[in-house]
Amino acid sequence: WDRMFGHLLLGLFALRHAHEHVTSSGFSSPDGLLKVDWYIEGTQITFNLTGTIGRGWIGIGINNQRAMVGSDIMLAYVSETDTIELVDAKAVALKRPTPDTISNLYVNSSSFINDTIFVCFTRPLDTHDPQDNPIQVDGHTQYITWAYGDSYGNYDLIREHNNRGAVKVDFQSGTAKETKTLHPKAASAHGVLMVLSWGFILPIGMVIARFGRTFTFWFKIHRALQLVGVFLACIGIFVGLSLSKNEHFEHKSHAGIGITILLGGVLQIAIAWFRPHPDTPFRQTWYFAHVLIAILLFILGMVNIFDGMNLFGLRKSLRMAFAAWLVVLLVGSLFGSIIMGVLQNKSRLRRQIVNSAMLESK
Repeated sequence: WDRMFGHLLLGLFALRHAHEHVTSSGFSSPDGLLKVDWYIEGTQITFNLTGTIGRGWIGIGINNQRAMVGSDIMLAYVSETDTIELVDAKAVALKRPTPDTISNLYVNSSSFINDTIFVCFTRPLDTHDPQDNPIQVDGHTQYITWAYGDSYGNYDLIREHNNRGAVKVDFQSGTAKETKTLHPKAASAHGVLMVLSWGFILPIGMVIARFGRTFTFWFKIHRALQLVGVFLACIGIFVGLSLSKNEHFEHKSHAGIGITILLGGVLQIAIAWFRPHPDTPFRQTWYFAHVLIAILLFILGMVNIFDGMNLFGLRKSLRMAFAAWLVVLLVGSLFGSIIMGVLQNKSRLRRQIVNSAMLESK
């Protein structure tokens, strides 16, 4: 009896011990190549990541919204010596996450065998590190973004990837639900449409309205450019709104500024359509309002374009190229305004001289 009782106690202890280490929950990527599971014990959480992808990298991120930007990234990659390196990082834009100053990830075991990356690591639920996102176990849902790629050897070689997604998680109950997949091509289309409209077509239309009045068809060209620009911006906004339902592209401030700019562009078209006759006293007030709104929209447009470039992680060379175009546009407009002012003053002086000479001759 003593022996049986001892075995029973030992079995109950082993069962309790096993229960404490049972996986709370987990999920797999739709293709089954990446598997993620975890368990919580006290104030610590342990993750197991398994990726059957060959030499490359696997990673997850913790965030309170469906977005890569702002995620607390935990990424494992195969080094040049086929060992596993684990990186604690922060996604500050849609590009390679920035490694944290201090890593709060503690590796329990890792391996790269038979084209399979495996890493088991532990971290505190709340690291009290401003570069990390606390994992909530109070019933609030969070998101785990996941991704994997085929670059390896060095963290600086980690590049853009197409295998990614997000899962909505309740760490308290252990439920995990896959959310909508990502559409990076739609983000590219949104960016191209907005840069083309607010970065080129609409500003060129403004320049023509400012300096092209000596040409016969300046107004028709100006009107056509503004209509085409606003039309393309409308398409870009609709594409952008579709991205707001997506894991990586939920950026409320960027979307809010974009919608405000679009409404301002539509308002400009309405103002132009109902412009008063040149001989009426309200014409000057109308012109001032039309120009002021155009300048404000241009400034907001440039701010949002650069914000979008940063969010999407656009290459620095492309951002510098657009900045150079913007400098040319602004400097050219400034010098054009100075030259136009000088010429207008000379023309005014000539008219005054001619009028004075005509009065004297009478």
